[in-house]
Amino acid sequence: MSLPAYQPKDQAYEASIAALTPYLDGSSLNSLSRVNSTFFVVFGGYLWADPIKTIYRSRTPYTKAIKFISQKHAERFSDLVQVLDFRPLIRLKDSGYRINDFVPNERYFNCHYILNILAYFKNLNFVVLDNVQNFRNAYYYDKNCPQYNIKPLLLSVSSSVLLDMSAVLEADMFANLMYLDISATYHAPAAIASLNHYEFGNLRVLKMSNMRLTKLPRFVLALGLRLWSLDVSENLLTDNDVDALILNCIKPAISRPEPLPLPVADAAFFDHPPEYTVHGDVYDDMPARRPDSTTPFIEGMLNTDVDVSNPIYSHTGLTQLYISSNRLTSAGTRLLLHTTNRLQVLDLGAMQSDVEPSLMQAEHATIFHANGPRLMPPSQLERIRVHHSFVTYVPTLTLGSVTHYHEAYIQQAEVFAEGYASDPTVSYDPLQNHRITHLILTHIPTKSYGILIDHLIALIRKVTKQCQDIERVRSAAVSHRRSPILLPGLRLLRLEFIHDDGRRGLSSSVSGDKDADTFLERTLGDFSFFGEGEAGESSVKKEKKKEKKGKGKEKEKVLRDVVAELKAFREKEQPRWPGQLQLVVPARGF
Repeated sequence: MSLPAYQPKDQAYEASIAALTPYLDGSSLNSLSRVNSTFFVVFGGYLWADPIKTIYRSRTPYTKAIKFISQKHAERFSDLVQVLDFRPLIRLKDSGYRINDFVPNERYFNCHYILNILAYFKNLNFVVLDNVQNFRNAYYYDKNCPQYNIKPLLLSVSSSVLLDMSAVLEADMFANLMYLDISATYHAPAAIASLNHYEFGNLRVLKMSNMRLTKLPRFVLALGLRLWSLDVSENLLTDNDVDALILNCIKPAISRPEPLPLPVADAAFFDHPPEYTVHGDVYDDMPARRPDSTTPFIEGMLNTDVDVSNPIYSHTGLTQLYISSNRLTSAGTRLLLHTTNRLQVLDLGAMQSDVEPSLMQAEHATIFHANGPRLMPPSQLERIRVHHSFVTYVPTLTLGSVTHYHEAYIQQAEVFAEGYASDPTVSYDPLQNHRITHLILTHIPTKSYGILIDHLIALIRKVTKQCQDIERVRSAAVSHRRSPILLPGLRLLRLEFIHDDGRRGLSSSVSGDKDADTFLERTLGDFSFFGEGEAGESSVKKEKKKEKKGKGKEKEKVLRDVVAELKAFREKEQPRWPGQLQLVVPARGF
């Protein structure tokens, strides 16, 4: 039995006063940092580690920020700077605050100037320059400032103006990057291809969203299993790129040994439940989900020691993949889900279905459907964003883009879903997967004849039952430090809706002219060369035939508002699901 471990006296003292730092403003932190050397380490370290966070609250934030980053400081102060995050200042500018202070300093707020003065800070590790749209050059540099050989771990220039990205990344200071975000920084294909010659030996997180990529650059595939988070959403990638990722950046699927015939009660609710296995069989443990967005990544790196044993450095292959809004089909995503069970975060969005439109009597439609199989066990997915058909089986039928659905095709889509849902091999049941905590369903029509509404309500009832089962297991389980971890179940259900395209016909316009289409509709009525009487008689006959056909049939179904029905159900729901349900309805025209 090991003796209890206690914190050294000086460390305990520093930890106790460090608890006050988040509640103090800049002037208080500055005053306390001058009390003694211990206070300087704690309060000065908090104040100077991310100085922009404190500067942006002042009356002249832009003047003070430029003065701070471009002038010489005492070494004991500049050595404390680890983060330069300019996002608070950009948000101030976008909201219109302190604009009188921004205009005189505007020329300094460009990537070219800021990147040239990073070497002033010896221990700088994280640089965030998102949404810096100014491209003017500023020529003032303080030649008295010492230049250090820095090696930042994070560089984020998302949606910023970079005149020459390759010239930036080829600098020696960025050779050790672990996190690189160049999303929405448009460059010519030649500039992207020039990155293939660089070696990012330490890169773990890469974001290249909205860059008009038609295929994955070679340097991405060359990263291999070192890369564990990749965001290439909103590009023009195809199923071939999914195949390339499977071959180069994803480890083989996890295979768990078969347990002996001694079952473990409620094993499905636990993470790695105790199992009696054949001696010598081992399986590959996955690390916990690692932060792959800017702020959590910085916080995680600041609060942990730089150690090779840190999961952030592990060569696990891709565990977090964002590949929505590309030219993927359901065949490519089905192959991805059949091949790996290592993904912890997956953003698929909508994908074009390989189902023939003629099967739904919608020859002119474009079909978006997940066609997804069951997740390969043991699935590690914790967060997934996917087309709603993954759960509801209802495809989205459009006359072009998936941003809007076509109202006239709703009935065909829901009739198709009735037969599709009867196949047990393709259904998704949250009662069979207690690991997923965030489920985001996209491209849900705002109108339905009832089937879509019934499937969404059935989903909410299932997650309610899941929550009850988890609470039952928690109350029956024995609490012990060696007990297996109880899986949390679904905590967030987000439903993202789309509006109809405003068209009512079953096919698209032939002429492209609304007036011509309206005239064509009016001329498709009854017409006779023998006078109005006979024409009228023919219309009466047609009405009688319709009445005969309508006898014995049910009343015509009426379109219902999906959002209103879900809100009404949520108000009356008993027992009520304690999780968070989000209904996201865009404004008309978006």
